Amino acid sequence: MLYINNSGLIAGGSDSAKHPGVLHCAPWDKNLKIHNLGTLKGGTACGFGDIDDQGRATGVVTLPSGAYRAILWSQNTGLLDLNNLIPKNSGWVLATSGAINLKGLVAQAGGPGSRPFFGR
Repeated sequence: MLYINNSGLIAGGSDSAKHPGVLHCAPWDKNLKIHNLGTLKGGTACGFGDIDDQGRATGVVTLPSGAYRAILWSQNTGLLDLNNLIPKNSGWVLATSGAINLKGLVAQAGGPGSRPFFGR
């Protein structure tokens, strides 16, 4: 899927001739040029789930183990594993991120493991 913000920036995923069949995070700029960001180090796939009006995109990376990690990307920070922003001893894993609002708050799915946990 592709997501577009009010400024015309697009976020999604794309494979490439160099890596056919492997989804990489890919924002498109206003000139529709694709920028292949790859994945987080060690990741096997990456895709975005939303982009805000400031150009920050949220999404998910799949690790070789099959576990998921929630990510945030901006031109200033690059790809960030959002798990690095929570206490390491919390017992939680942020597995996927979706919507991002105008204040930069991100909707997360996570739980006590490495797969999305949506509550009881």
